[in-house]
Amino acid sequence: MNETIGEQLYTLRNNLRSVDRDSRISNRYLYRQLLRLASVFIRRDSDSRRILKLTNLYQVIDHLVLDPAEVPAWMPGLPTHVLVGSGRSLRKSRQPLPALFSGQSGDLLLVTSLDGSRRYHPKNPALWPALLNRQEHPPGWGYYHRGADDHLYLIGDDLEAVTVRGLFQYPVDPYDPAISRLEQTSPLPDYLVHDLLSTLTQSLRQSPLGIPPDELQNDNRLEKTAGQAQ
Repeated sequence: MNETIGEQLYTLRNNLRSVDRDSRISNRYLYRQLLRLASVFIRRDSDSRRILKLTNLYQVIDHLVLDPAEVPAWMPGLPTHVLVGSGRSLRKSRQPLPALFSGQSGDLLLVTSLDGSRRYHPKNPALWPALLNRQEHPPGWGYYHRGADDHLYLIGDDLEAVTVRGLFQYPVDPYDPAISRLEQTSPLPDYLVHDLLSTLTQSLRQSPLGIPPDELQNDNRLEKTAGQAQ
């Protein structure tokens, strides 16, 4: 991932010079369309498991802090008595996970302990009691669930933090208001960028409809240095 978001949008705008409405299309709209197409392409590639092997494309959150949590109402499959004894407790990430790309089998996400000795696998919480109590439980395994609130939930013994690797839709580095989103490195997989830009260019050129109103009118991070991407 070497190009910035702004460089990719600049290439796209150059491809669209023949379209008279180019100047009226916001950077935000173009990037949202790139994300939409990327989601389709990535889901397609997950069928062949290609994207699952390219973990170098994943961004890393080195230290996702976890806090003790009560069993939420939407998690009825994990009765409280399962957590009593053996030092088990439910942990919840302090911050929600950023938006993720997903494959046919779910989120493109890897969760491990900070030292890498334990790996957590995605499982429905309704299955956790049986999985945790089975005699042949694999050593070094654990289970996680990304909730409807986008927080990460795990069973852990005083687990304070985990490392998360994922194919996120936006850069996961802390947002710096002094830096335009356009100057951040694009999270889109390099090997898909050419096809994404070509496909979106053709789609916009052939569309007989006007560009719809922007749904995020108050989010100007992608427009901060819009003149640089014209």
